[in-house]
Amino acid sequence: MLEWTCYTEYGSPSGHSMLAIVLLEFLVRFLSKKVSAVARYSAICYFLVLVLQLLVMFSRVYLGMHAINQVLFGFMLGCYSIALYYTYV
Repeated sequence: MLEWTCYTEYGSPSGHSMLAIVLLEFLVRFLSKKVSAVARYSAICYFLVLVLQLLVMFSRVYLGMHAINQVLFGFMLGCYSIALYYTYV
């Protein structure tokens, strides 16, 4: 049974969640500029990346490595990092 408490110990935010968001976003953007097949099917690639990111986040909670709030905090930091990067670059 899941405990609904806010965990703040070691592992907050989830680095795996944050890295999955940032790395896969950059990978799809880079490949869509370099590979024409990825550019043609960019919507499908973004959907697959989204599914993979959700699977990474789910696996962290399922395996008991992180709590839900830690995974969501990693997700938010990853999204914030991407937004900040594309705002200034």
